[in-house]
Amino acid sequence: MKRLLTLLSLSAACATPSVEMCSDAVVPVARGSITGEGGSLTGLASFDELGVEDVERAGTSPRLDIRGDAGTLSLGFMPAAYSGEGTLAADLQLGGETFERSAGVETVMGADFMTARWTQEVIGSDPLRLGLGVGFCGVGLKMKVARIDGGGEGQLDELIPLPLAVAKLEGGIGRLAYEASFGLHETGGSGSARRLEDLDARLSLDLNDAGALVLGYRRLQLDGTHAEDGASLDAVFGGPYLGLRVGF
Repeated sequence: MKRLLTLLSLSAACATPSVEMCSDAVVPVARGSITGEGGSLTGLASFDELGVEDVERAGTSPRLDIRGDAGTLSLGFMPAAYSGEGTLAADLQLGGETFERSAGVETVMGADFMTARWTQEVIGSDPLRLGLGVGFCGVGLKMKVARIDGGGEGQLDELIPLPLAVAKLEGGIGRLAYEASFGLHETGGSGSARRLEDLDARLSLDLNDAGALVLGYRRLQLDGTHAEDGASLDAVFGGPYLGLRVGF
């Protein structure tokens, strides 16, 4: 994080940076499962059993790009919210509440992804430019599971900070531009393996004074033990988005 701030300061000192803002309408669906062996979560439950798999709900995802001589800093936020009803296939203990096998449950789940990426071009000529850098992804996971019959509820609230190695391809031909960035976090260890893959690919069509129309796809995959209390999230969040970008 200190390196990101230093590079941003250098960019401002060397030249006036350009700023681009984008607001995307995104429909991220969730697939996967959550499991734990103690702490606030014990047991295994798939998103399908919890009733939140493949639930489509549109949200707004803002993004800010600051481009200067020292590289590009991209800041983004993608919220995702799901709710539904399902039936558990095994016992689950969540937030001190025990749900027995075959229990009917109502689930409300939120997954917010806050990202910061800095990249510096290593190949800098159109139609293909390659940038490498570092980044950060903060995953905010909230889950509330309640019995449909009203017998009790359990909650989970976690913030998972993950540093990233980042690669980015971008370029353009005429009024059409493309960008694809990939962030990776991976650590190993006995009982604490972590992996996050963050893919963001977009096409934009220049609309002259009106900005640019953006069409893209975002996919985040988490595997392994991510939460401090040992909860393991094996899941994919992702979907298409449509947005408008303006710059100055």
